[in-house]
Amino acid sequence: MQLGRPHERAERRATLLGDLARSINASLDLGDLLQIVAEGARDLCASDLSAIALRDETGAMVFRHRAGRRRQDPPEHTSVPSHGPGGLVVATGTPVRSDDVPGDPRFAGDPSYRAAVAAEGVTTLMVVPITIGGRVEGLLYVDNRAPRPFDDHDEEVLRLLADHAAIAIRNAQLLAREQRARAEAETANRIKDEFLATLSHELRTPLNAVLGWAITLRSGRLDEATAARALEAIERNARAQSQLIEDLLDISRIVTGKLRLDVRPVEPAAVVEAALDAVRPAAESKGIVLDTALEAQSGPVYADPDRLQQVVWNLLTNAIKFTPSGGRVEVRLQRTASSAVIVVQDTGQGIAADLLPHVFDRFRQADSSSTRTHGGLGIGLALVRHLVELQGGRVAAESDGPGKGATFRVRLPVLAPLPDAAEPRLLGRRMSSTTPLGTLNGIRVLVVDDERDTLELFDGILAMSGAEVRRALGTAEALEILAGWRADVIVSDIEMPHDDGYALIRRVRALPAEHGGATPAVAVTAHGSLDDRVRALAAGFQTHLPKPVEPAELVAVVASLLLPSRLLS
Repeated sequence: MQLGRPHERAERRATLLGDLARSINASLDLGDLLQIVAEGARDLCASDLSAIALRDETGAMVFRHRAGRRRQDPPEHTSVPSHGPGGLVVATGTPVRSDDVPGDPRFAGDPSYRAAVAAEGVTTLMVVPITIGGRVEGLLYVDNRAPRPFDDHDEEVLRLLADHAAIAIRNAQLLAREQRARAEAETANRIKDEFLATLSHELRTPLNAVLGWAITLRSGRLDEATAARALEAIERNARAQSQLIEDLLDISRIVTGKLRLDVRPVEPAAVVEAALDAVRPAAESKGIVLDTALEAQSGPVYADPDRLQQVVWNLLTNAIKFTPSGGRVEVRLQRTASSAVIVVQDTGQGIAADLLPHVFDRFRQADSSSTRTHGGLGIGLALVRHLVELQGGRVAAESDGPGKGATFRVRLPVLAPLPDAAEPRLLGRRMSSTTPLGTLNGIRVLVVDDERDTLELFDGILAMSGAEVRRALGTAEALEILAGWRADVIVSDIEMPHDDGYALIRRVRALPAEHGGATPAVAVTAHGSLDDRVRALAAGFQTHLPKPVEPAELVAVVASLLLPSRLLS
């Protein structure tokens, strides 16, 4: 009878594995699938506990489902300990078994993992990889509190389950990705259709007034007062249409990277005052009170004054549009330690919580129906975000909900005064009033980026601090410049067409030191994760700056690479 028990156990496992395979293949929902796999692992290996982990969108391995009665309920989606058995499986790609988990020296480097093991009373365990496309994408755990070790048969059957799970997980992920892509495409199409309908309305409405009044004027039957009102209406609607078209063109320029900024030191108080003057008639016509509190010495900031005024004008126009008659719009300008902050706060209709994360999206509107009470294309706030970020700043929106008003905050990095002796240049102009923190007198900097706006911005910032700057639109042009000009520091974007920043730094590091092979380099990228920083340093860069880059930070980093002992002013 005893000789038959292993055979019976193998048959039971084979039957259970077949049932699990059918259930796994029939499940298209990832959550249901992970539950089936985790509970199936516990049944197959007759373990006390089991768990399944998968990589999340950031690449981190996190627990997704657990089975078995636990003494403590751990939080959902906790990370797999890197120095525990799971981390070892990820590193090696092979299963791990332990007959004495508390005393296993392989896991001694993670006190938190050992504490969790002790709290749960685990004595033996086994972990196998879930491999998809040659990479460990998940982990399958079984644990015992009783001192019953797992054997080769347990490992074999758990690996078979992991192989079935890998195929099904891949299919479920592909299906979920396709469904998300389809939903996003449908949403994009709906927004596009709504935008085109709105565009038609917004273009036709002023045209109707212009054409109607023009025909009436031509009849010659209007009295002088009515004719004057007609001309005012024609001018007002023509200007409205012109502004709408200009906003559309600005969005197009931003999307295609063709928007040009004339950046220079600017006092934001004067810009805000100019925007207030422009919107004051509209506020007065609705009986809206404009409250202002502007710090005169809140800057200077490094910006395009016309585009900054456009930002403030858009925010004020938006606030006035959505604030009912008799309401209030408050405008504040204040200085913090490193920023000039422009605040526009209204007592208007507010923003719903589900719309708040999307208020800066292009063509997104709270109400796109035919009964909407406010006009516009839904591009004003998108322009605000793009223009602020192009000038090195950030913008955020806040609202407690419908009917409770909204607050918009624009933060722009401020500049500190230059030493009296410094005479920097900016875009060919002599400048003497301001500069970012620190000085770079005589330092030669090569700036590499495929975006002309970024090149001009970085050139201006560094030149204001006294640096001699050369600009390159890509790796090939940068190498040509370096062949005849010795840079002290290289500042390079990472994401560039053809040869990226990593290709550039590899080519530079391949040069002899006397030809610039040891030139310090700064990587600039829109990606700021730890992996991105590690990759930049491993490639040969000395440091990494995530976008958006503040002017003072750029100057400080460049100076620190050559003048580590120099105190930056």
